[in-house]
Order: sequence, then structure tokens, then C-alpha cells
Amino acid sequence: AMLLRHYSLDSDKAARLSEALTSLARGITGCVILDLSLPDAGGLEALKTIQRAHPELPIVVTTGFSELVVPALHAGAQDVLTKPCDADQLVRAVRYAVERHRVRGEFRPYTQALKEAITKVDNVVKGKLP
Repeated sequence: AMLLRHYSLDSDKAARLSEALTSLARGITGCVILDLSLPDAGGLEALKTIQRAHPELPIVVTTGFSELVVPALHAGAQDVLTKPCDADQLVRAVRYAVERHRVRGEFRPYTQALKEAITKVDNVVKGKLP
């Protein structure tokens, strides 16, 4: 928490998944830094639990197990850092995660409109006129 404040990033700290979920329920969170070694949630289950409760939040995962990097990314983590990681890596990962999330949000309406247009064109090509 002190490290992130040094980089002008506000933060809350939770030692357990249950504490994190309580804190997240209060809102005003831009990104979650999740250690996969929480005492009340093992491995990727913590990531999945937070995603189910707050699908809109970007999550940066930290882990001491390199074999969890790819599964965490496939499960939806914005980034995964293996421990030990230095302060610059962590801050960069958080900032990138927040920025990617922001940009995806801005493009979401255009992406949906493009999908709908492609479906219409596909239907015309296949002879399924509206």
C-alpha cells in the first residue's frame, strides 16, 4: 500500500479474499492486485471469485508459481507478475491494466455495432435478407 502511494496511487490492502470482497463492495476501485496465495482462497479460485463479483474490474495477479501465469491470463487477469517483482513492474502493470480497461470501455459500443453490421452483411451474403 505504501509503495503504491509513493507512485501517487491510492490503495487498500486486504490479507484475505473475504476482506477484499468487502472492500470492493464499497466501490471506487480502479484495479485489483491479487496475490494467488491468499489464506482463504487458493490459486485461481480467488481470481474467478473476484471476477464473478466485479466483472468490470481489471485484475493484476502476482504469484510465486510460474506455472500459474498462463492459466491466470486465460482466466482473465490483465497481467501476471511472478514474485519477487519490483516496484516499477507492479506500478507499470497496474497503470497498463487500468488504461487497457478504459480503452476497451470506450470502444465497446463501436465493437458491438461492428459485430451487428458484420452479422447483417453475412445474412445478406447467405441470402437471409432482413
